[in-house]
Amino acid sequence: MDERILDPDGARERLAAWKGRIDKLAADTKSMSDQLQGLQIVANDPDGMAAVTIDSTGSMVALKLTDRITRVTPETVASVIMSTLGAARRQLAE
Repeated sequence: MDERILDPDGARERLAAWKGRIDKLAADTKSMSDQLQGLQIVANDPDGMAAVTIDSTGSMVALKLTDRITRVTPETVASVIMSTLGAARRQLAE
């Protein structure tokens, strides 16, 4: 049997070291999570009709349209928005 297991002082030191590692890991994880929460991606369509902003979950949080949308059909505008949203999500995945 390992005598270190029976040594109360050694056990306390190992537990304290283990707790320190766990506490650091938890703090690092929270920091990374906080940074991800603030992440936003903006994608613009090549024709300059739309700019889509998404958050860290890929949800659209902003949409900006230019006056160029008046020169195309509503179906084209919808297609441009959806493809620009897809581009933003691909950027997020990278």
